[in-house]
Amino acid sequence: RTEWDKAVVKSINPNINYFRVFYNLRDEFYSCGKWDIDSIQRQTIYASTSAQVALKGGHILLKALALVKFRYPHVRVYFLLNNAKEGKFVVNNGYGYIIKKLLRKYDLYNNVEFIPPQNAKGVIDYMKRCHCTVIPSAMENASATLREAMHLGVPCIVAYRGGMAEMIDENVDGFLYDFTEYEVLEDKICKLFENDENLRNISINAIRKAELWHDRNKNPQDMDEVYRAILENEES
Repeated sequence: RTEWDKAVVKSINPNINYFRVFYNLRDEFYSCGKWDIDSIQRQTIYASTSAQVALKGGHILLKALALVKFRYPHVRVYFLLNNAKEGKFVVNNGYGYIIKKLLRKYDLYNNVEFIPPQNAKGVIDYMKRCHCTVIPSAMENASATLREAMHLGVPCIVAYRGGMAEMIDENVDGFLYDFTEYEVLEDKICKLFENDENLRNISINAIRKAELWHDRNKNPQDMDEVYRAILENEES
């Protein structure tokens, strides 16, 4: 799906036949309306499952959030978490302890809400209500959260990691920062909160790009062609 996964796969098998095929999103993402800056809850961030495991980078976002809070005291982040309960989470592993420690250190309890896993409609509702989506992962290929958010037109800030680096054109259809540099992430979030007109353009451009990726008519045809090519190669 990206040059990143192509490079990784070819490092294992340089002679492999590699096909690029995009995929369709869940049906609900085609039938719902798009993100609208005039209908959002200001200064809110959708962070998906980034507080679930360390590779997803939730701890980086919390460090950035502590800085954002100086300028926007009511900023709020929504995390999806398997062990969320009544807006909070039960610590059940070492990474959970780190997250709890950061919440306490930076006094972020009133700025973070942990929500249980959502179906497609729930994800769409949270994405569309938020000011932006942040994906602070240390490693990603073609992030499903990023693709879904862009298809809805939600402005995204993502770590310059893996396949995400080629999915975003900086300040055209999203924003990039380096994974560990939470100070830069904070700056991007604050700039995003301040400029509605730029976000409207970002949203439009993201939708255009994502709708090409997730063309429900073209993608099955492309997949069919891949299988035909494989079968023809086997026969020859």
